[in-house]
Amino acid sequence: MFYIVAPLSRNIINDFNYLKEADEFYFGIVKGNKSETEILNKRWHIYANFDLNNNYHINILKLINKYKKQLKFKLNLVLNNAYWNIDFKILDKLLDIVKIDAFIVKDPILIYELYKKYSNISINLSSLALISNIKEVKNLKSFKNIKRIILHRDIDEDTFLLLLPYLQKYEIEMFTINEWCYNVDWLCFSRHNLNEPFVCFRQSLLIDNKKLKQNISNKINCQLCLLKILNERIKNIYKDKNLFNFVKFFKISWRWNDIKILKKYINITKKFLINLENINKKNIIRIFNEENIKTEKMFCKKCWYYDNYLK
Repeated sequence: MFYIVAPLSRNIINDFNYLKEADEFYFGIVKGNKSETEILNKRWHIYANFDLNNNYHINILKLINKYKKQLKFKLNLVLNNAYWNIDFKILDKLLDIVKIDAFIVKDPILIYELYKKYSNISINLSSLALISNIKEVKNLKSFKNIKRIILHRDIDEDTFLLLLPYLQKYEIEMFTINEWCYNVDWLCFSRHNLNEPFVCFRQSLLIDNKKLKQNISNKINCQLCLLKILNERIKNIYKDKNLFNFVKFFKISWRWNDIKILKKYINITKKFLINLENINKKNIIRIFNEENIKTEKMFCKKCWYYDNYLK
């Protein structure tokens, strides 16, 4: 069994049925609709956050809270700024509006302070904490409120398997969308930066650094590839177990406000994970065709799935 963790856009007002698509949702707050977040994640306001100075946004959150009771999904609040940038008055205001199940946090000082103030709300350690070695995992023992570790986007299969025995006391969450290159959400990341030209491969941005370019070119570019490989290696190591015995939560990246697009991402991810044990060319093509997405525009050409199934 696995659980889908999806982004919550304020455009939910256009389709509240979206709340039936995932098991958990995460979101953020801004102070002012025309600035970056100030108490939460450093995301541009257009991608998804709620402004608590805006009554329209507050009313949307109240509606979400009503649906939460009916549909039994969980809500995770992104708090990826440092402790001294957190406005606890705004946070208190939010908690009066909607029930939060977990905070997503990267700053260790903030984790301590949240435990003092909101001990009933657990912590999902943010991917931005960049947990990448055994010592870092062991140091987490001093935090009583960390329930889940969200592994960072660039974790490789060897590091994951090395950390796995030490991670088992926690829930593990992994990204499911392409995050190993500039392909983000199956689209090139450069498309989100209007000041930069479109690029196909991330190493093309590093053309003057031959060593770094070589290292990057040797990496897997696709997060879906990683999940498949991890599943196979776990089965070889643990015999009667697979990826889902260790990783229960799979995260959809937050790059769009369009609920229709987010639904497509969620549906593709679910179908992919269901077929993970027996993935093949026919299944992959069927999954993408069902969502009416043109696969040739989604993947770096270094991607394992692109090379084997999508050409």
